[in-house]
Amino acid sequence: MSRVTARFRAFAIFCTLGLLCLACQDDGTPQTSNGCLDRPVRMAVASSLRELSVFLIQSLLDHNPHVLVEPIFGASSAHARQLTLGAPIDVFVSADANIVDDLITRELLVPGSAFEFATGRLSLVARESRMHTPPNAADDAQSVDRVGLAGFDANDIARIAIPSRAVPLGRYARAWLTSQGQLKYLSGKIVETENARATLAAVDAGLVDLAIIYRSDLRLAKTATVLGHIDPSEYPRIRYVAARTQRAPNCESIDRALAAWGSPLLHSELVRAGFFPSFSLNPL
Repeated sequence: MSRVTARFRAFAIFCTLGLLCLACQDDGTPQTSNGCLDRPVRMAVASSLRELSVFLIQSLLDHNPHVLVEPIFGASSAHARQLTLGAPIDVFVSADANIVDDLITRELLVPGSAFEFATGRLSLVARESRMHTPPNAADDAQSVDRVGLAGFDANDIARIAIPSRAVPLGRYARAWLTSQGQLKYLSGKIVETENARATLAAVDAGLVDLAIIYRSDLRLAKTATVLGHIDPSEYPRIRYVAARTQRAPNCESIDRALAAWGSPLLHSELVRAGFFPSFSLNPL
């Protein structure tokens, strides 16, 4: 069991009580905690969570006018490097629980603050001209074994978009290709992208034949064709985790920004966007 899993139940109490702040109106009094009055909360967010974070930030602002958040979007691995180099980040929101565990070990994130708020899935997509009769993307029973890589000869695939190994999506995608015995045949055809959104952009633009993306990004596809949803038992569990950094000042605005990732308002948005919430709206 990882450190994040062990701490999730304890943090649930905070997410049950403290997260109610998101739905409570601010009393209009500016915060006076040291380090929070004169700047917004700096929140590093995985690129695959961009739209959700925009919704979350606006919801915080609507209910708490003095809780301002400055988002920084990118790959979780890149944010981890920035944090290691001293970047002034208050809240770290990652698409990889392993990265969070490593940062806790290195004393860059606060022990006990990390909690998992959602899990994800992978899907396989192709450029528009690659499939003449696209399958039904809404069919959850559809498997990539039937309509994915098994339908192509490795020699027939010129390019497949996947982020580098350091990026969470790149690690998950390579794990799946390895489980299918395909990685060694496709390794010379992999086009490495910067992050999850760049991977989708590459196939949308027709620059690659195939791409492995987060299922939650399917709603943003412009021209790409869905080939199928990949069985989650064939790659590492995709866990989205939020945590407070060690260098973040002790103030209410940061507490609220962190807690919002487990709020009831976000729960419905997670489901709508294709994520799988890790918390219940009615905890026992």
